[in-house]
Amino acid sequence: MKYLDGYEKMFEKRETVKVNFEWNDMKFKNIGLLSWAGGGYYAPIGAVSQVVRQYIKQKIKVPFQIASSSYAGGDSIRVYISPLDVNEDKFKEIKSDLETTFSDGQFDGMEDIYNYGDNEFVVEIDGHQVEFGTKYFFCEHRPKYDTKKYKDWEKTREDR
Repeated sequence: MKYLDGYEKMFEKRETVKVNFEWNDMKFKNIGLLSWAGGGYYAPIGAVSQVVRQYIKQKIKVPFQIASSSYAGGDSIRVYISPLDVNEDKFKEIKSDLETTFSDGQFDGMEDIYNYGDNEFVVEIDGHQVEFGTKYFFCEHRPKYDTKKYKDWEKTREDR
């Protein structure tokens, strides 16, 4: 495959590297980053999803479900927190924390552009800055569709 000048070396020997690191007094283990032949690391959406999982388990400590997607226009992570486990006020706090920490920016529908912001979750690994963020981060106050938890939640809604 032919790339623009200088880029072919970057893509030649791309390898997955498992790393451990600390951030804000939390420990993250076995995160799969891509290393570039030219030096440095990149966190694909799967690695960001791993970090989100470990972050929620260590800091927020509530039951959750998570899904990630990668597509031509970017990537997204969707976290589901059931109303059966967390009340509305606590959910708003959790949502704000997660979106602030892991979102790369926001879409501006009036201007039809994506405005990148400063990513809060940045780690230095072997002298290289690695950002753990996603273009679109969604936190929903419902269980993931077609799971046992979703069916239990549906039953409580029908009882009303």
